[in-house]
Amino acid sequence: MDAARIDTPPALETSADRDADAPSRSTSFGGQFASMGSRLLLGSATGAWVGLVVGGFGGRIAMFLLRLTSPDAVIGRTSDDGFEIGRISIQSLFLFIVTAVLGAMAGIAYVIARPALPQRWRLAAWSIVGGALGGSTILHADGIDFSVLHPRGLSVAMFIAIPAASSAAIVMLVERRLEWWWVDRRRTIVACLPLLPAMLFFFLPLFLLAALLVVSAAATSSHLRRIVRLVGPTLVRGLLLIVATWSAWNLIRDVTAIL
Repeated sequence: MDAARIDTPPALETSADRDADAPSRSTSFGGQFASMGSRLLLGSATGAWVGLVVGGFGGRIAMFLLRLTSPDAVIGRTSDDGFEIGRISIQSLFLFIVTAVLGAMAGIAYVIARPALPQRWRLAAWSIVGGALGGSTILHADGIDFSVLHPRGLSVAMFIAIPAASSAAIVMLVERRLEWWWVDRRRTIVACLPLLPAMLFFFLPLFLLAALLVVSAAATSSHLRRIVRLVGPTLVRGLLLIVATWSAWNLIRDVTAIL
């Protein structure tokens, strides 16, 4: 057995599906800490990449297109995000950091919820939840972006599509990266680079550490592991259903008011 395999965390050294659903062979707190740490790092790093590219650059491209299709009077007005429409400034860097952080949080949520989602429905389910939640968060009937920018149908469609596409990208990238994550250290380090600016937000590393400690402690207790296996998937699916339903209701209400 080569060195790379020896120090590979138990949760990431098998195939994607076996890794996600099989119980870890290591029951010590240290083993569970390393296993969950690598998995949470995978989710946060992947989400940060997606948030930076799809959310950050995608959002800027969407606003640029809307500026071209809107009356000239919108140029110079302040958008709902606090940016001047029609102008690229240093403030855009802050937007990219924010989208990277949001993406990292979404990636963490996915790798935690992943074992509870059937493999064939992971992509569709996470995309629907992400599109509904993200769209309901971005769209506001009384906001500047959706009252002065035209056509309104295009703005609504793009700002629902961006979070939905981000969620889909997180699922696809996580599934692909599971094959080499932590085994190929060089690729893992490169994949984690977007986390550096995201870590400027102090709550992200604190959230990661808290989640890591809680999940690792729970995984070392046989009683808690048994409970999680019995009710965990049902709770996760129920929570996602509630979030998707609530978000979809708010999204439909906002879209109706905007259009």
